[in-house]
Amino acid sequence: MKRLFSIVGTLALCAMIVSGCNWSLDPQQDTTIPEDVLFFTNANLEFFFLDGEGNDLVDIDEVDTYPVAYPERVTADIIREATEKVDVTTINNREYSVYTGGHNWLSFDSDEGNVSFGTHMWGKTVKTRYTQYLSVDGTLDSLTVTYKYLTAADDVRISGGGWTVQVQSIQYNGVEVFVNNENGKVFIEKPSREQTIVKVGQR
Repeated sequence: MKRLFSIVGTLALCAMIVSGCNWSLDPQQDTTIPEDVLFFTNANLEFFFLDGEGNDLVDIDEVDTYPVAYPERVTADIIREATEKVDVTTINNREYSVYTGGHNWLSFDSDEGNVSFGTHMWGKTVKTRYTQYLSVDGTLDSLTVTYKYLTAADDVRISGGGWTVQVQSIQYNGVEVFVNNENGKVFIEKPSREQTIVKVGQR
């Protein structure tokens, strides 16, 4: 199915893609963290989904190939709804195709010569670990994030509120991909639907 795009360039959408890991949920100065509140943040990781020969499994022009990450287990209905509306925006001269309500996005990485995928990392207060799921090429993978909660009592500057979260670890199918707490590229090779190889930093 070919993509149907609308062109957008809002600051809000740009901020969703490029925002950092620290994200304040509470606009007040209250340092009490509520329980069971679903939140998201951005770890600034690029994921590349490749076959056994290094070719893209994702085609920006074919929404049926789009990876879909979601805070709960991904179903066929969620995948269909996630790709019904795809917006296009340009940030720093790079075009992004944004979908799933702004939580998933694709772009072409000219350095790698492949399509890159980005997604927000989800969590639920006050849990320190949260697993979300990602559907790509007919397979279902997992992203498990470990968080640290910070409040004003920790002597950190928190924009707009009394508490925030920091990403401590991200595991893709059990493999650590958030190396040294740095932004990076993660290569997910799928020679077959029964095999997934995770590589960090380089192929």
